[in-house]
Formats: sequence, structure tokens, C-alpha cells
Amino acid sequence: MKMLRTVTGLLLLATTVACGEDEPFPSSSTKYEQGFSALWGSAADDVWAVGEGGAILHFDGRSWTAFDSGTAHSLLDVWGSGKDDVWAVGEAGTITHWDGQSWIAASTDETESLLAVWGTGPDQLWVGGLSQGRGYVGSWNGRSWGFSLVPDAASIWDIWGTGPNDAYLAGTRASATAQRTANGLLYHFDGEQWDVTTYPGGSLRAGWSSSTDDVWVAAYDSPLQHWDGSTWSSLGGANELLFAMWGTSGNDVWTAGANGRVLHFDGSAWNEVPSQTDQYLWTIWGSASDDVWLAGAAGALLHWNGATFTRGVQQ
Repeated sequence: MKMLRTVTGLLLLATTVACGEDEPFPSSSTKYEQGFSALWGSAADDVWAVGEGGAILHFDGRSWTAFDSGTAHSLLDVWGSGKDDVWAVGEAGTITHWDGQSWIAASTDETESLLAVWGTGPDQLWVGGLSQGRGYVGSWNGRSWGFSLVPDAASIWDIWGTGPNDAYLAGTRASATAQRTANGLLYHFDGEQWDVTTYPGGSLRAGWSSSTDDVWVAAYDSPLQHWDGSTWSSLGGANELLFAMWGTSGNDVWTAGANGRVLHFDGSAWNEVPSQTDQYLWTIWGSASDDVWLAGAAGALLHWNGATFTRGVQQ
């Protein structure tokens, strides 16, 4: 991918959100009404939630505390390599970084929207999003940022992986936006370069993998699909509105989406789990199979203790 530019120090970006199918979230929901968009933590007593208006909350194992993010722009994703190295990204190209003491934010020219952040360590980080109808990705090497348009991408919605030689970019294919059942785009990074995969389904919103031959993806309006290392298989024929995925192993995977829908995979089948909310759920993170957090619109913040969901913040 051709590099567009490199910026020394913190990336200074900005954004306007595209309309229609490639909005950050469906227009039928109220994404930023006291909502949370992303979760990440380093341990059960170190969990971050980000969302509307630059909101950032931290869970210390006992309670949630609000922090000053340094921005009023809504934050759409969060990831870190440890307790003192956490990144959040969002509207107006905002990137804000936690160094263990405070959050420091920056943004630039209001042409880009950052929807995803993920990395493998302090010196290897990716961000993704959309800019004027084109999907793009930025990479951080510990000193500077570089940016590339992603070939044939209308947007990049999620980034995840298992390590420095196994990562994914997921989003919407620019050349097939009229074919909603086959316009998903999935790139794989092998440690050297990003290559487009054979993924055949709809526009992707989230994914998770335990290895190169165990990859799950959630589409905007298509069934869940699984890659076993050689072929893609679809989970039934029902279309889903699923926006988040996370797991601890191939036998413990979660996905969530519209109207409080939560599904859990136990290694043999996906089963619906009552979530105690009908709000749109945008994000999942946990430290173990009995310590899982979900968050979403209208202040929905839920905790799974291995048996049931309870509310973590008043809705």
C-alpha cells in the first residue's frame, strides 16, 4: 500500500463521518447518547471504557471513575499494551494516549474518522477508519505515524489479531457496495505485508481469532462466518446486526449487537444469552471466561460473572 504521509510524534488527524451504510453505527440507534463505544483492559482491575463526548471511565476492580480525556470528540475504540500505554481514537481524527498519569489528545484537519485501534506492543500499533469515502490505516512504530489508503476499501471498522505476524483489518469493500450480501473486506497481515483474503460475505463490523485457522467475523447484515484455515463457513441463514466480538479461546467466544443481542460460542454451538438490556451493544472485553464486560448505547455497561449479566452503570 502506498504511504500517504508520515507525521513525527502523535498523529494529528481529524474527521467527518460518512452517511448511509458506512456510518460508524446504524442511524436507527443513538450512538452518542451517553453511550459507550469501546472497552479494553490489561486486567480485571484495570479496564477502560470510552464513548460519547470524549468520555473515559476506568474500572479499578471495585468501581468506575471518570477521567479527563483531553478531547470533546466522541471516542470510538480503545486498546493498550499495558497499564501505562493505552490509546483511544475517534471522531475528528482524535487520538488520545494514556501514559499512566494522564490522557493527552490531538487531532487535525477534520477529514478523517478513526473507528479502530489495535496493536501488539508500544512500538507496533494500527488505527483504521474512513476518509472522504475511502478506508485507510495508520501505523505507529513508537516514534512516528505512517498512513495508507487501503485498496478497494470504503471503510475499516475493526482491527485485531493474535500477534505481530497475524493481524486483520475488516471493513467494507468499495467496489461492491451495491451488493450488500458480498461487500465485506478482510485483509490479513503476516508480519511483512497486508493481503486481501477470500472472505465472501457482507460488510464486516468486528472479528476475533484464536489462531490463523480459527477466525470468526461478524457482518453488518449477514450471518456470522468462520475460517478454519482453508474455507469459510456461514452460521445459518439469518442476518445479524452484530458489532463486537471477543473471546478467551476457540471454546469461549462472545458477540453482541442490536437490541441487546448477545451470543456465546462454547466450541460447538452459538447460544443466545439474556443481556438484561435492549440497548445497542457496541463492544466486548474481558479478562477471563467469568469476567466479561459489554457496553453500548444509553449508558449500557454490563458485567458477566460466569452465570449472568448485571448492570455496571445505571442506564
